[in-house]
Amino acid sequence: VYEQTEVIAIEEAEDGVYVRTATGTVKARKSVVMAVHHASFKLLPQKKQTTLPFYTYVSTTAPLELDIHELLPEEHPVYDTQFQIDYYRPVTQNRLLFGGQGTGSCWSPERTLNYLKNRIHTVFPQLKQVEIDFVWSGTTDLTVNGAVDSRKFGSKFPIYAVHGWSGHGVAQTVR
Repeated sequence: VYEQTEVIAIEEAEDGVYVRTATGTVKARKSVVMAVHHASFKLLPQKKQTTLPFYTYVSTTAPLELDIHELLPEEHPVYDTQFQIDYYRPVTQNRLLFGGQGTGSCWSPERTLNYLKNRIHTVFPQLKQVEIDFVWSGTTDLTVNGAVDSRKFGSKFPIYAVHGWSGHGVAQTVR
């Protein structure tokens, strides 16, 4: 497993699949499995793009006024089934990590803060005072129908690619 490794090229040869990175080459004799981002899909043998990039937004609250177990007794991560999802989980020091939304362009930190604070109050109205200590955004990808796109490439040595998380990555990673 080579996490956080940018792939520069993928080539299938007679003796395996060669995955070139900036610092070396990985040779796979059985298969390659990749969690693909929209920007790296062009590296796969079939270059048909099926996803669009979008930004998602995340925050971490300051320590909450009430015990996090009153909100999430089992400490499980949660995401809902709305088209524009909310996702959240408890984190250290009685804080709540809360994220959601998806847009085609990146919001300012102020807009992100206001949006997420409003969503936290909507989902957890029992929280009277919520201060946000950290807020950030990141690029992910989505498919038009919202379903994860799983594909198999290659002939002798299969290359499996999974992409288009559409904000449902936590639930889909079991694939």
